Formats: sequence, C-alpha cells, structure tokens
Amino acid sequence: MEDGKVAEVLMPAVDDTATVSYWYFEEGDPVEEGDDLVAVQLTNGASLKLVAPRTGILNEVLYVEGDEVEEGDVLALVEDE
Repeated sequence: MEDGKVAEVLMPAVDDTATVSYWYFEEGDPVEEGDDLVAVQLTNGASLKLVAPRTGILNEVLYVEGDEVEEGDVLALVEDE
C-alpha cells in the first residue's frame, strides 16, 4: 500500500472509559466520508458516534462490540477504493 491510502478511525479524547457499542458497517463495506461508522458508550451514559474520515472501504475493524477502548486507540482503517 502507498502512503496516504489508509485513514485511521481514532478514539477521541474523553474523560471517561468507553465501550464499542455498535458498528454501522462491516469490514469490506464501502463508506462515504462523514458516514457514521461506530457508536461508543461512555460509562457516564453518554454515547459518541465516530464517522468515516474519508470515502473508501472499511478495510479493518480492530475492536468489536463490547471491547473497551481508550483515547488514541485505532478502532478501524478506511482504505481508498
């Protein structure tokens, strides 16, 4: 793969523990920039939706529903088509 062809979906900074609650797409699915990709649930009850950073293919999901994630974790990779 050439540089610049893959974008990481990163867990943003939050003041709480988070758990992956739902993936809106599966590995291999095409996605558009800005599509909701994954929902994470914070222990304080708040929910966050993380979006696709670019248009392409959801190449790899690194955390499954129920996994705990921390700030900076790479949740998935989106590759250019």
